[in-house]
Amino acid sequence: MQKSLNTQLNFIRSNSHMKPRVTYSGTNEGQQYNEAYKFFDVAIENARFKEKKFTLNEHGFELIEHHLTDTNFENNAWISEAFYSEIKNIVAKASGASEVFVFDHTIRRGTDNSKRRPAQHVHVDYTHTTAASRAAVIIDENRLERFKGKRFIQVNFWCSIKGPVEQLPLAFLDSQSLDENDLVKADIEFKNPDHLGEIYALKYNPNQKWFYYADMQPQEALLIKGYDTNQHAISKFTPHSAFIDPTSKRGTAPRQSIEVRTFAFFD
Repeated sequence: MQKSLNTQLNFIRSNSHMKPRVTYSGTNEGQQYNEAYKFFDVAIENARFKEKKFTLNEHGFELIEHHLTDTNFENNAWISEAFYSEIKNIVAKASGASEVFVFDHTIRRGTDNSKRRPAQHVHVDYTHTTAASRAAVIIDENRLERFKGKRFIQVNFWCSIKGPVEQLPLAFLDSQSLDENDLVKADIEFKNPDHLGEIYALKYNPNQKWFYYADMQPQEALLIKGYDTNQHAISKFTPHSAFIDPTSKRGTAPRQSIEVRTFAFFD
């Protein structure tokens, strides 16, 4: 296991004037990117070798352990009931939130027949605008009124659903090294079903500090903060991306993972 590695991440060109766009075809072709995107060389440190513990509130990401006795990731009903319930408790404990709402999930597979492959572009799932608008859509009016004017955050739960992560692990930016001026609004287009959303992409900055957890096991998971209404929060946005690990051995199993999206509210 290495302390760090050199690879490439997909950023926004510093001289680009076009709005970035990521397109999901709804087939097994994988994501497509317009010319605003460019791969840059990046050094990524293995967080397992760092003495400090990275936390959701201070750095924007956190490694946790989770143990489920029974899993059925082929069953959407089980995911939306039993698994979502587990995620609510995990996010509440890690964040200190009063109430957590789970609103959707995505399963990604690095296999040839997958319609949602690991996302190889540096991004944050929500912008200032889309985080608030999404919360207004998925949370019922009475509950939303209860938390009106109070702090809320958006958190993703991410884990492998089949074996250890041997290909395309996730890289995270320590949000303390983020210059928010480098965030760029980007379109994210889905062809099937037809939908156009908005996320943040990121310009490369040599002051950015990137980390990953090597050899993530099925009983490990990552929490990733995507948004925080507290303007004075230490971590607010956490850019992240799948990346090609040059140390991955030939013939290892493709990554299969789930990301569950939540909003967490504070009294």
